[in-house]
Amino acid sequence: MNTKNQPAFIHLSETLHLVKFDVLSDEARSWMENEDLMFALRGDRMIFSDQEVESYYANLAENGELYYIEILNGDTFHQCGSVALIRNQIKIIVDPRYQNQHIGTAAVEGLLFRATVLGIPQIYAQVRNHNTFSLKLFQNLGFKIIDEADHVITMCCDTKPF
Repeated sequence: MNTKNQPAFIHLSETLHLVKFDVLSDEARSWMENEDLMFALRGDRMIFSDQEVESYYANLAENGELYYIEILNGDTFHQCGSVALIRNQIKIIVDPRYQNQHIGTAAVEGLLFRATVLGIPQIYAQVRNHNTFSLKLFQNLGFKIIDEADHVITMCCDTKPF
């Protein structure tokens, strides 16, 4: 995937947008230190070390398009998650304080549109089988379960030409 043409900004709504990742923020570090979030993502409550967090985000940024999800809070936009398009796979993290507010849905919709622009015909997501909120999010956007192994559900969605 050629990340040179990655947009700096993707508008999702008046109160929500995606901003191209540039440097690792303290907010992003805090998400990886949240045991409940780690359980949803990895199936264990072990938090990432600083080096693991840096490596995780560096890998996403180097191999695809990585964005911070920002939400309007008062007069200022604040980071509330991150979302990445790596080849034909979406990865998303939403700060637990902002979950169940359709932020993840809007961010994934934005990347589905981006994938269409890039000519990617299908997008995949992997979700832990106990992460029912993420499963519902992806299914509501048209993702279908194609495999389940080792507590991980793999889902696929066709992108829609415009």
